[in-house]
Amino acid sequence: MRVLTAATISALALAGAAPTHAATPLPAAPSVLVADVRCLLTMAAFGGAKERQQAAQVGVYFFVGRISARAPGLDLGAALRAEAPKLGPQELQVELRRCGTIVESQSTALQTAMSTLGGKRAPGPATGPAAAPSPATPPAPAAPPAPR
Repeated sequence: MRVLTAATISALALAGAAPTHAATPLPAAPSVLVADVRCLLTMAAFGGAKERQQAAQVGVYFFVGRISARAPGLDLGAALRAEAPKLGPQELQVELRRCGTIVESQSTALQTAMSTLGGKRAPGPATGPAAAPSPATPPAPAAPPAPR
């Protein structure tokens, strides 16, 4: 049985509309990449529930980033279409536990890393090096020397 929510259909439509330059086919044997595609579909499917929407969206972005880093030329639409029929309600529950653990551990690692910064933030315009003065009012020309 296949479960497709509006979020899953949207993800499939967006992925299908993406450019397919140098498309790399999804490997036939189960792999880390296939597992990430399954996680992406799972996060999209569970994003349909209002109370899980934000967490699912974080998961979608996480797995899209992971997939694009691992297989830059992958035809994501084809990969999603290949795995979606294999994810019924039982498989989605299993994948949700597995994929949710991955996102949660990476989120915790990021929070821990960010906490090592203390109160410091990345330099921005206010805390970085002094900006060049604005050319709004040019300096007055120097007065010519007085005659003797």
